Amino acid sequence: MRYLSAILLVGLLYSCDSPPKEKLRPQSISYELDTLSRVYPEDSSFHWLEMNIVDLKLISNGDSLIENIADTIHQQLILNNLNSDLNPNSYDGLFKGLSTEINQLIAEGTSFLVPWRLEQSVHVDLNQNGLFGYHSFHGSFTGGAHGNTFSDAGLYRLRDGARLSIDSLLSPGSKAELLLIAEGAFRQNYGLGETASFEEQGFWFEDDVFRLAETFTYDTTGLHFHYNTYEIAPYAKGSFYIDLPYDYILPLLKPEYHLERASSSEIES
Repeated sequence: MRYLSAILLVGLLYSCDSPPKEKLRPQSISYELDTLSRVYPEDSSFHWLEMNIVDLKLISNGDSLIENIADTIHQQLILNNLNSDLNPNSYDGLFKGLSTEINQLIAEGTSFLVPWRLEQSVHVDLNQNGLFGYHSFHGSFTGGAHGNTFSDAGLYRLRDGARLSIDSLLSPGSKAELLLIAEGAFRQNYGLGETASFEEQGFWFEDDVFRLAETFTYDTTGLHFHYNTYEIAPYAKGSFYIDLPYDYILPLLKPEYHLERASSSEIES
């Protein structure tokens, strides 16, 4: 009986194995910035098209979530360069599409005194605490009175690949306070009185009510909002920025999105 009990006990222990541990997600990821430069036509002293692209490449090491984030960012960067009916899925496709447009215009008798230009730059803002954030700048000239510029940004949570909105970062009920802080910073930055009408100053806030920019970045210095040209004002006014220091917005953030900041001694070294 003693031996039978021992056998049963061993069987019970093996049958009660602890569940498999959840796979640890990376707190940061590796990436590369590659520069792609092309001109059209290549065999001419005058180029009808000049393309200079800085591309962001995430190194997934076979991680499907990182691969999905990389694919999403790649497609978004390409789309941010478009101001026509093109629908490419690669920079090569974008280049060929623009070259085809140029050839069609030349066939119709259009002369090119100034080449078309396409530029893209990318900067990684955050890569820690399970978050990856970047922003990109896009400039283009495809004829007309002036070129166009556009900025975009993305913030991703590495544990599930979710793209985070500003509401995702904020603690419940703190959005109104963030709006007040941001509006105060905007008014101070651009010389507006506390109660001055935005409309009278040439801004396009709906119903004259301040709103946050669609494009934002988050890093160890704080939250940064960028209003693109035409977003809240005419082209001539340009683009607008708001920088909210980290210590100001820290009480408004969910604890899981608090960041580790380098000490002053680490920064100086």
